[in-house]
Amino acid sequence: DLQPLIRKLHSYGITGVTEVTPGNDREDLAHYCEAARPLNICIMGGADLHAVSGDNARAIGPLKIHNHDHDLPPLATLVQEIGAAHDHGRAVAIHCVTRAELMLSLAAIEEAGPFSGDRIEHGAIVDAVGIDWIKRLELTVVTQPHFVAERGEAYLRDVDADDLPHLWRLKSFSDAGINLAAGSDAPFGDFNPWSAMANAVKRPNGLGAEEAVSADMALALYTKPVANAGGNARKIVVGESADLCLLDRTWSEASHDLAAVNVHATWVAGELVYDRISSINPHSSAV
Repeated sequence: DLQPLIRKLHSYGITGVTEVTPGNDREDLAHYCEAARPLNICIMGGADLHAVSGDNARAIGPLKIHNHDHDLPPLATLVQEIGAAHDHGRAVAIHCVTRAELMLSLAAIEEAGPFSGDRIEHGAIVDAVGIDWIKRLELTVVTQPHFVAERGEAYLRDVDADDLPHLWRLKSFSDAGINLAAGSDAPFGDFNPWSAMANAVKRPNGLGAEEAVSADMALALYTKPVANAGGNARKIVVGESADLCLLDRTWSEASHDLAAVNVHATWVAGELVYDRISSINPHSSAV
């Protein structure tokens, strides 16, 4: 039953999610398409999703590849896996939290040939060489700016000093013109996008203060189309889907303290799915 989780997401103003489990198969896809309503969903998963047809096919996202630093596959194997996904019209999303994982992934994507929508998940440690390579391949990076706050003490203790300047970068990606988005990586990170945006705007001492971005940029990282993390941030204009949230303050006020933001109401496709007043007092009228 996903409804308790969905209500929590709606309370943060979240109207769409990407489910990134590598092992998602056709049964998982069917379950999410039915049980995750009303959320816009993008379901990553394995090769079992390559040839799915019908209505559920619209929810299929990239092939998720989760390699591990201690057991990396041969380059040729990874190239073949990426190529097979591309042949079926699917991009790839490759988990990269170490330098070795990133270098192998970039080499494999380059040899297979980059495909629109290919993305690096996390990009936890990316130096200047990696940034240039990602830019040249026109990849998207989907990162988690809140980890520097949630795990900052551990990073300062355990990460090599030479790697700290390259840890969970934001502004460097943006300045390089790399397509960039952000997500929670929940349950490994906090669900709350507003506290994550606050961490993007102000980073802990010793963990790349120069990588902080503006409040407007932080918001843009979390308002990408659910099926196109590398696309432009969504805007409130005629013709867009009515996936909206109403804050308890103006954006000018919110931008000065993103972590304090509360969401009053959330709509998905024009339907009111969350009303904070009614949730606090069930006898109140909906907004």
